[in-house]
Amino acid sequence: MQLVRKMIYFYLSTLKESIKQLFACTQKVVNFIADSMHQHLSYNEQVYLTIHVQRIINDLTK
Repeated sequence: MQLVRKMIYFYLSTLKESIKQLFACTQKVVNFIADSMHQHLSYNEQVYLTIHVQRIINDLTK
């Protein structure tokens, strides 16, 4: 399980560097969820959210 966490953290760190604007958008959503629903999203959930935000952006810009 520790290896999986390290891999997810590495993936999240890579996402932060390669697609800063997308990650900034995701962080706004994460902060909104934290502020309005008092829920903390794990790294796994943040990665999942980032992937789907990108999919939504791709769909809207076609």
